Formats: sequence, C-alpha cells, structure tokens
Amino acid sequence: SVLDRPPEGFDLELSTLFYCDQDRFRYARPAEPVDVHSGVICAPDNFDYAQPADLCLVRVSCLANYARWAAMPPEEYRRAKQSWYAAMAAAACRFVPDFRPHVIDADVFTPATIYRYTGHEEGAIYGSPRKCYDGRTGLQNLYLCGTDQGLVGVVGALTSGIAMANRHVLWPGMIEEPG
Repeated sequence: SVLDRPPEGFDLELSTLFYCDQDRFRYARPAEPVDVHSGVICAPDNFDYAQPADLCLVRVSCLANYARWAAMPPEEYRRAKQSWYAAMAAAACRFVPDFRPHVIDADVFTPATIYRYTGHEEGAIYGSPRKCYDGRTGLQNLYLCGTDQGLVGVVGALTSGIAMANRHVLWPGMIEEPG
C-alpha cells in the first residue's frame, strides 16, 4: 500500500510485525488463494534510514496457494487480487493502526506473479528452486548458506549459516554425509 503520509503520521511506529490470530501457526499451503490468519506487516519507512524513502509504504504478506491463483481466468484473477487485498489489509489492521484511509495506491502480487517474472516453481519467494541441503557448491571450501537450503525467511537464513558453520567448519566429519 502506498500511503499519503509516513506511518508515524497515524501512530504506526513498528517496522515489522509477524501476526497469527490462531492458537497454532500453520505453515502450509492454504486451501483458499490466501490465508489471512497469519502474516507479516512491514512499514519500511520506520527503519532508521540515512535518507527518508520517496514513497510511504505498508506491506502485508500472507501465505498463498499457487494452484488456486494460476487456475483463475484473467478477469477473475483481477477481481480476486482486489478482494484478497481488502481481506489482507483488514486482517493487518487488527494488529496495527488502520492505514487504509491513507492508501493512495496499492499493488498486489501473487504466487502466479512471482512465477511469471522469476520462473520460481509455484511462485516460491525464498531461495533457489533447487535446494542445497548440505551447503556444498562443487568448489572446495565454498559452502552455501541462506534460504537456498530449504529454510525460510531471515531466521531460516541465520539458522542455515549456523548449521553450515557447524557442519563444515566447527565439527567437520561429525555429520554422516549422504551417499
């Protein structure tokens, strides 16, 4: 969502918030095109940048179902993007100050959008479609860490770095290699 003012102008002071409105977070492909029961709300203008951004933004990300989006005819797809944007914004506004009165433009992308422009299987966002679980690259002493190992997000990238350091630097030979 592109806003007509910075987020702090309506008391949105956080930069990132992870939310879940259920007792248990479910990291799985939703049956519906979007699962608004959990998500990430980001107000990048609230980061401590040396220079303020040109646009004032609030981003909401939720789990989505590639197959549902990919199967939609074009007109249904356009309508669904609008209705799911409204549902995602409403869900987000249960956890942060209501930014909707300040929205001057909105852009929605789906797993189908990601697939169209990146070729990532089923519109995956994180990492390479081919995972490298043991970190090997084929070059001696060069190991890959990050979301390309099958872990997601910032925490997944950090965890993979720890796992690769343990596996290949601190405790080499302690983990049985495949094959």
